Amino acid sequence: MIEETCLKAAQDFDHKLRTGEIAFNHKFGKSFYDYLNDASSHGIDSLTKTVKEYTRIFRGNVTSKYDFSKFKHIVDVGGNIGALLIEILQNTPDHVHGTVFDQPEVVLKAAENIAKHNLSNRCKTVGGNFLNHCRWKAIAIF
Repeated sequence: MIEETCLKAAQDFDHKLRTGEIAFNHKFGKSFYDYLNDASSHGIDSLTKTVKEYTRIFRGNVTSKYDFSKFKHIVDVGGNIGALLIEILQNTPDHVHGTVFDQPEVVLKAAENIAKHNLSNRCKTVGGNFLNHCRWKAIAIF
């Protein structure tokens, strides 16, 4: 569902180039996350599954090739259920802590996943919309 929807929005990428407006919003009349919440009761679940699969594919390469131990606190913006940050924390000393920042309904699942991996003492979750906190709103979906 997610990939097909994004491909449809990408077809209007020229709108982004001409106007500076977000092509997804133009194509569907609402933001990506509003679309997910309205599309079906499975919208956020579909996104979670998609992001989880993409994360699974590359996270081993990231955590095995980069030394995260030099940091005190790592924030994963759009961290979904926390899979990448969990793997980082599992492979770093206890002085490294983390925060998963994602949509409020997503971080509820992230908190469960963090607890399941016994990392609640080192990792917290914060719910919000990064687009509301981002100076570079042009990076928004298409």
